[in-house]
Amino acid sequence: MRGILESLSASERESEGLRSRLEQLQETLFEKKSQAQQTRGQTPLVDQRRRAIAAEIAALVSDGDRLSLQREDAQALVDAATAGLNQRAGALSAERETLEGLKKECTQTALALENRRLDVQNRQYRIRTLTELERAHEGYSEPVRSILKKVEAETPFAE
Repeated sequence: MRGILESLSASERESEGLRSRLEQLQETLFEKKSQAQQTRGQTPLVDQRRRAIAAEIAALVSDGDRLSLQREDAQALVDAATAGLNQRAGALSAERETLEGLKKECTQTALALENRRLDVQNRQYRIRTLTELERAHEGYSEPVRSILKKVEAETPFAE
């Protein structure tokens, strides 16, 4: 009987251990069910957030494409402006060369004008000098001068 009692007591202990194990498993199962229900409740939110993120990614890709196109357009404008600038720089260089040529020509013309003015002044001085000499009868002897002065003074004789 003792063996039976001991076996019964061991069975009861084992039964207690199994019961305690069953309660733990039931608690774990209850917690897992609660988590599953919460997860099921959050699944639509997660799906909604996933769709929102996908829409944001699509919008960002669209914006990126739009910005790429705008950058390409801007680069084309910059290239065109650079080409125009280079063309204008070439034209400006040609105009500068023309201007330098015209400046040299102007300087030469100014020098020629100054030389001609000096030449005219010299000739005018020479004409005045010769006129003075003629009026003073320079180069003639004194008796000839006195005759010429008398001729000039007498109007009937001068005519």
